[in-house]
Amino acid sequence: ATGILAKSVTPTLVLHGEHDNLLSRDASEELALKYLKKGIFEIIPQHGHCMNVENPKAFVQKISSY
Repeated sequence: ATGILAKSVTPTLVLHGEHDNLLSRDASEELALKYLKKGIFEIIPQHGHCMNVENPKAFVQKISSY
């Protein structure tokens, strides 16, 4: 899978909730900055793993800003 990701030339936003108990920050950051050519990593304060469910309005605002 990492070979396929490395070939992607599309900017890809990887969001990581500050209180995510499912995935580690390191894993999300590594995905964005090591395996994606145009990865963008951002921590989302006061959210867990599913920001899109926890706060859909804020999620849409966040992804719309890119």
